Amino acid sequence: MAKKMKNKQAELLKKMELAKQQAAQETSAEVGSEAKLSDAEIKKQNDRKRFEELLSTQPVGMSDLSADNYLTQEQEEQDFDLRRSGQALLFEGDPAPTEEFNGLISTTGDKPIGEMGAKRLIPWLRDGRGSDFLIVVCDPRVKSNDLRESIKALSTELPKILLKETIVISADSPAENRRFLKKNKVTNIDMFSDESKTWMKAYTALGAQRLYATMFIVADGRIQKIARDLDPLDAVKTIQNAAKSYQSRSL
Repeated sequence: MAKKMKNKQAELLKKMELAKQQAAQETSAEVGSEAKLSDAEIKKQNDRKRFEELLSTQPVGMSDLSADNYLTQEQEEQDFDLRRSGQALLFEGDPAPTEEFNGLISTTGDKPIGEMGAKRLIPWLRDGRGSDFLIVVCDPRVKSNDLRESIKALSTELPKILLKETIVISADSPAENRRFLKKNKVTNIDMFSDESKTWMKAYTALGAQRLYATMFIVADGRIQKIARDLDPLDAVKTIQNAAKSYQSRSL
């Protein structure tokens, strides 16, 4: 059994090194090229990223093994949870889930916005009305201080042209969101509740090892930009830079 585990470790190390070499080659080939990737190329690129992410969670170091070269109980549980979830991390260029918008609850009501409400939010379902992109800031933590500080900063510092295309999704109830907005006199940001975290799970915004805030820009049926572990001190700048990058690339 010990020999088998050693062989497994060696195989994973070899795969990780190969993935890194392929990533370096693809990055080098893309330098200086502004051509848009095809759907197949985006899928291939993001599948590689997901493979690297999976390898990075595997116990490939001998120091990570117990004395008899078996996986520790904690490592076994982590590996089991990963396989059971069957959900791969989403990257820029991946299709943007849409159905999960239906279950969001606005601060203006206490019922899910449903399909019609979702169509008013999702850019490519608006029948040509409004902007062609949507900025989403979310946080799976209840009463997240990071998210609340970000909201206050966005409401006063983010340019209006971007603010009107921005929504916030929290894990708090609609009533709690209303209390926060009223207490802090925030009236220019649309906020939604995702207590079940259905939307956040679909967008893989629950965090791998810990919970944090995430920003997405979605357009044309795809995730165009992602900023994970969003720092409230840099939230405004991060969103501005992401929006600028997306808009320049879409021209």
